[in-house]
Amino acid sequence: MKIPKYMFQLPLQCAAIKLSPGRRLRTVSRRNAAVERTGTYLSRVRKCRPGERQVEGAALYSQAIGGLEQVFNPFTLSLLVGLVFLAALPPPVAAAPDPRAIMQQVIDRDDGEARYTRSVIATCRYRKQGGKIKCVERPRVKVLEGVEKDFGPEGKDTRGVTIVLEPAAERGIGFLQYDYDDPDRETDQWMYLSALGKVKRLVSGKANEPKRGTLFGSEIGYEDIERPHTEDYVYTLLREEEWDGRPTWVIESRPTPKRARRSNYSRAIQWIDRERMLTLRVLLYDRGGRPVKQITMSNVFRQDGIWVVGRLNVNNVQTRRITTMKTESIVINPVVDDELLTLRTLTDGTFRERRLEALRARLGTE
Repeated sequence: MKIPKYMFQLPLQCAAIKLSPGRRLRTVSRRNAAVERTGTYLSRVRKCRPGERQVEGAALYSQAIGGLEQVFNPFTLSLLVGLVFLAALPPPVAAAPDPRAIMQQVIDRDDGEARYTRSVIATCRYRKQGGKIKCVERPRVKVLEGVEKDFGPEGKDTRGVTIVLEPAAERGIGFLQYDYDDPDRETDQWMYLSALGKVKRLVSGKANEPKRGTLFGSEIGYEDIERPHTEDYVYTLLREEEWDGRPTWVIESRPTPKRARRSNYSRAIQWIDRERMLTLRVLLYDRGGRPVKQITMSNVFRQDGIWVVGRLNVNNVQTRRITTMKTESIVINPVVDDELLTLRTLTDGTFRERRLEALRARLGTE
């Protein structure tokens, strides 16, 4: 609401204000004063000058305030002042998204209750030539078969097994992982080396030290594929920007002191797809704060209502080695026998093959 510039005229007058006992004058000074009406009906006061006519305070009050009260009652005046005050305020600023809540949504994103995948993983040493990465050796290629299933009362625990199918010399090498929603339980991991016929549990060398090693000789570290817990990190929303044509949040995560003792990384910067709640890019820094890995996820597609990453690149800028993993095929929510996700699957090939036959049939493979 805009106040008209002039509602009434009040000549500038000098007043000798005389108040009767107990009377309150709200807007006129108790001193000798002059009142000049302004565009906002505020008063400017001054002392009387020599020769100016004095007016009794009651008469001046009647002219200045009484006329105003004929136009606005006390409630209207209060409302008007409030509206003017609100109009002067800047527009409200939307609250910034909570980065911890965003990361929890990424972790809890629906990926089906079970998954069967066939993928190809290739690793090589490289050099940069013309701004592009080029392998300087023949890539080491493996064909992998993987099965995952959700467990627990709310389906937030996960068990998964990955078996090497090719090359023939490495067929049967297996990896088993159990992830837990409970932040006080660490991920369990086992590796089976078929040539040795032994299962090795993967743990850190000493207490409060990070877990070393990589998956099948690639640049994907064992820590990289563990289920994270938001309680173990401090998150900061750095900015919002587009990445690969997608709107993203850029979030930095730093491990808590307790987690830092068991992590290979001092911080990570992640680009999170704001619509699909997928991680599209990650920059990892080693314990000394130096860049160590650049990870990108691409070729994202939707199958049975689930977003699937078709290609994963892990570039270790310190070792100058790069790993690419491509999802060749996937089955969402197949029927998975719980016994398949046990240590027996690593060591008993016949037992494993019988239970994988039905899943392979879903893909039309042998």
